[in-house]
Amino acid sequence: MFRLQNLFRAALRLYEGGKYDAALTGFERAAKSAPEHPAHIEYLGRTLLALGKNDAALTRFQQLSRKPGFETLRFDVRVQPDRSITFRGEMKPVP
Repeated sequence: MFRLQNLFRAALRLYEGGKYDAALTGFERAAKSAPEHPAHIEYLGRTLLALGKNDAALTRFQQLSRKPGFETLRFDVRVQPDRSITFRGEMKPVP
């Protein structure tokens, strides 16, 4: 578990630094190790979106929206006429 947390944190630092290709590898590995973890799904989707992989990003956001035990505080995914996707969202565990 500790190794997985370190992997996710490293990918998150890369994502926040705009190194999306490198972050994608980390988030994919994290999602493979714990495929049901919402943060892994969310940041994999955000990274795919940043890389212009809109269809793959939308699939991840749809997967995230179906996670039991989570309510959506703000979750907005829009496909524009030019097929670009915008995403804004926050997820919060339901007590």
